[in-house]
Amino acid sequence: MDERQSKIVAGAGLEESRLNTDFIDFLKKWGSHALLVVAGVAAAYTALGWWERQKAAQLDEAYAQLSAAQIAGQPDNLLRVAEEYSKQGAVSELATIAAGNAFLTAGWSGVAPGGDPMSEDDRLSDEERVANYQRAKDLFAEVVAKVSGKPKYALHLLDAKFGYAAACASLGEVDTAEATLQETATIARERQYPALADMAEEKILALALVSSMPPLYSDEQVKDSVRRSSTEVDLSFPMPVGPAVPGVDAPQPPAEPEPAASPTDGGEPAPG
Repeated sequence: MDERQSKIVAGAGLEESRLNTDFIDFLKKWGSHALLVVAGVAAAYTALGWWERQKAAQLDEAYAQLSAAQIAGQPDNLLRVAEEYSKQGAVSELATIAAGNAFLTAGWSGVAPGGDPMSEDDRLSDEERVANYQRAKDLFAEVVAKVSGKPKYALHLLDAKFGYAAACASLGEVDTAEATLQETATIARERQYPALADMAEEKILALALVSSMPPLYSDEQVKDSVRRSSTEVDLSFPMPVGPAVPGVDAPQPPAEPEPAASPTDGGEPAPG
């Protein structure tokens, strides 16, 4: 007998037909639900992709605004970007640091941020320069307080600390500047930035050297000192009075003229 014929089972067709019927019944009962689940997963995946693209576009826009504000160099624009994009990566921290640097540079140069050095209106007085240093110090301190303890913001922390130390040194707060640079060197070595640690230590040495040099006065300070000297100090040199120093001929006051002889004193009358 043929082997194929020996494997013929009675009712096999009916069994297969019953399985097909059960599958059709399952699809009728659960097919719509399964389609809804699949459609929901597909919709969620599509929505997630759209949301990720929106976030990337917003981040790109934030960094584009930051770049434009940095090129312009106006602290007010940088601070506006920092506030408007405070939730976009590190844009807020970078914009605040850039604003602090703009104020610091204005104090050093004596020219208002974005101003013309040749324009008298854009030149800063000594009081305005100090105000710029203080504003820079406050902005750097704000960034330090915001990113301290966040490892992924280590570079921003170091950048802000360098700026804070520079602002303190410009304000004459040498001890605070030195302490800040020492902290910066320690943090840089802990976060594996040896080049920045070396830079901080070099700045400490430079700060000590600058502190030992005589102060450099501004034109206004010199003019004010000369003005006060001319009104408060007598620059005349009176003739010395007193015994002469041995070996030195001291000037003598001129002798008074002797009075003419009178006839009543027994002298000769003066010729008429």
